[in-house]
Amino acid sequence: MTDAHRSAALALLLVAAAVGCSDAPSAAGPGHAELRVVNGATTPVEVWADGMALLGRLEPATISPVLPLAPGSRRLELRPIGGGTAATTQLEASTAAPLLVAALGTTTGSVSAVALADTGAIPAPGTAKLQAVHLAAKAPAIYVWRKQADFPTPVTFMFPHPYGASTSYIQAPPGTWEVYVTPAGATSVTASNTLAHIAIPIAANQARRVAVLDSANTVRIVPLDTP
Repeated sequence: MTDAHRSAALALLLVAAAVGCSDAPSAAGPGHAELRVVNGATTPVEVWADGMALLGRLEPATISPVLPLAPGSRRLELRPIGGGTAATTQLEASTAAPLLVAALGTTTGSVSAVALADTGAIPAPGTAKLQAVHLAAKAPAIYVWRKQADFPTPVTFMFPHPYGASTSYIQAPPGTWEVYVTPAGATSVTASNTLAHIAIPIAANQARRVAVLDSANTVRIVPLDTP
């Protein structure tokens, strides 16, 4: 075999090897699934998929950048930094919809991993939907309220609203919604009892969700998506 033939054969072997590795947990470029992790625990974590590191450190009360995954069944691990037992969950990664996973845990070194499902997220034509997730690990008991285009007085999503719980998707006309957090037991939203507030625009035929997080003894509300 000539050197030219050997080079061509080696190139074919490398291409075949690359194709054979298409089941790797992470992949860049078109055709990959998208994963984001929101750390609602009190412990920083590492993010791993199928034994490969995706993110070296995710601080409490923060949201990861988009992490690419190859489509298919993936074993996600959230490993507490500084010691503790890793939390695992099985994901079905698809290019059709992004994945969102929450880290939960109120004790240092202890975390659990919960996939946040999009059940009920599709709005009726011409309407909008909003969901709120309570991920404020250090906060006292709270209520989460919303004000929407067809109901200008704030109303609670659900009560009680325990840590780790996601509300149903609430449907209403499109427009700018407002979300508030107050101590549990409040009978209305006032300037003096509002712990956090955000205005969030939602277009027709769009569903969005927000999370309540806390850091440095401050409660805040953050979108979990990009409008």
